[in-house]
Amino acid sequence: MKHISTEVLLENLATYIDKEKNYKWNKRRRLITADKRRIEYELISRGLEKWSIYEKAEEILSKLDTDVVDDDWIIPSRKNLKSRIMYIENKGDDGILGSGRIGRVYFSKSGKSLYYDNKRFQSLKGSGFKSNYFDVDTGEHYWISGFKKNQSDKLYGGNKGVTIDEDVRDEYLAIIQSQ
Repeated sequence: MKHISTEVLLENLATYIDKEKNYKWNKRRRLITADKRRIEYELISRGLEKWSIYEKAEEILSKLDTDVVDDDWIIPSRKNLKSRIMYIENKGDDGILGSGRIGRVYFSKSGKSLYYDNKRFQSLKGSGFKSNYFDVDTGEHYWISGFKKNQSDKLYGGNKGVTIDEDVRDEYLAIIQSQ
């Protein structure tokens, strides 16, 4: 990096800062952070102070067009994914009681992501309050589980306000009635 000019290093740092904001928790983000730190250490070794490095990088970022987000995704082809009828409850603002529905949930091949209604969910891995998944795009918390044959699907029992998606209604009712 000794032969790269300071201006180019600052531009690279600005792009890494922007990329780091767009990536979620994964290996790629760790690699971006490592590259960002290498550039930061090189700039510090050239006599720049840390606060001025980030000030200049933010100035460069403000000039760049940052409207494009690299994290756009498209739901995978549903014919290749396993699916299951499940209960989905949006925890929303209340945190305990939310609107619920019965619908077909698709699982990624690795099983780490769930897809429903053009939303992508990932597990909270036990860290949620009355929720077990979150919407990757919005951050909203959800309770997603298998439905109950006794129809008390809500987290606190009952089925008041639970809607059933039209595409699974017949299959769901056949399972419920086979008790």
